[in-house]
Amino acid sequence: MYSNNHNPIYIDNKSDIKVVRGGSWKDVSYFLQIGARDWQRKDSCYSYVGFRCVASFLGTEVNANTPNPNKDLPFKTKWKNFKGKFKREKKKSL
Repeated sequence: MYSNNHNPIYIDNKSDIKVVRGGSWKDVSYFLQIGARDWQRKDSCYSYVGFRCVASFLGTEVNANTPNPNKDLPFKTKWKNFKGKFKREKKKSL
């Protein structure tokens, strides 16, 4: 049992599991969103679970005249440069 002035009584529910939020380098793209949730045992630790930092892109900006090396890749989603920000293209209907 834990006690302090803000929350006088805290009782641990003794659950053996913890919530893991977001994805990691080992997950498929669905789990990379911040809203993705999963669980793990509290006494476990893995190299792919932990704190992440985000930084601004440090590369050079691509303009419209620069050839796109990824345009012929077999991915379903392609990205384009839109006023300095990358925007997802809508999939064209057949």
